[in-house]
This record gives sequence, structure tokens and C-alpha cells, in this order.
Amino acid sequence: PLDTITTLFEVASSDVGAATSGRASIRKAIQMRSAAKGGASLWAGLPSTFVLGLPFALLFHGAQGTTSMWMHEKGWDAAEPLVAATAGSVLASLVGVPLEVIKHRTQLLGSTSALQVAAQVMSTEGLRGLYRGSAATLLRNVVYNGAQWTTFAAAQGALRA
Repeated sequence: PLDTITTLFEVASSDVGAATSGRASIRKAIQMRSAAKGGASLWAGLPSTFVLGLPFALLFHGAQGTTSMWMHEKGWDAAEPLVAATAGSVLASLVGVPLEVIKHRTQLLGSTSALQVAAQVMSTEGLRGLYRGSAATLLRNVVYNGAQWTTFAAAQGALRA
């Protein structure tokens, strides 16, 4: 439910976003959404979240691990965490962005199934619609994962020393 509320706060045209302009409490937002579309609408996008998680994790860790091993073999250990995380982020985002678009639109609509949303996006906007916001998502993922894996590698090295 918090992911749905976050999405609604971010979009000014949503029932919560339009009424609150970002000034409402989470409790108030939950009450507004429940009153407008029913309590079940707070869970909209949950199936998409599960579907999003597995391929994203598999692709990210597969690309990250493969890149990491390759860079280690080449002796490029200093840049390895950042480059490997970037490679994983780019590959995973190719699959993840369309699923996030579907998830966010499902949350905004409140009751439409993810398959219906995907079909609607494809029929009205085509494949380009599924990749709307991909540059921002890719930037977010690359920065976050790069920082996370670089910090993890540094901490791991410090603990080993």
C-alpha cells in the first residue's frame, strides 16, 4: 500500500495528488484512496511488483556477476564494483522499466489488472509507452546500484584487512 500511496503523491492528477498537493499525511492519503476507489485499490500493482522483482534481480545479478568476474580476470579490480553494478542496472532496466510503467499505471487506476493496463498502453502508445520515463529510471538505478555495490565492496575490503 505504501508504494501505491507514494505513486499517488507523485502524480498530481491522481485522486490523492490533486487533493493534497503533497501536503497530506500518509494516513489521510490512505483514507482518501480507500473512500474513492475502495480499500483493495491500495494493493493495486502488487502482482506487477512480484513479476518485476524476479526478472530484475536475475538480470541484475547475472550481468553484475559476469561483469565482475570478467573485470577481475583482466585485473581491473578498482573499477569493478561500479562498472559491474552499472552493467547489471542497464540490463535489468531494459526489462524493469516496462513493468514499472505497468505497475504505476495499475496503481493510479486502482482496480484495472496489469494485463489490461499493458494492453491499453500498447494499443494507445505502442512500445514507446512502455518505456516512458526510462531515462530517469535508468539514471536512478545506475546511481543507486553503483553507490551500493561500491560501498559494499569497500566495506568488505575494510573488514578483510
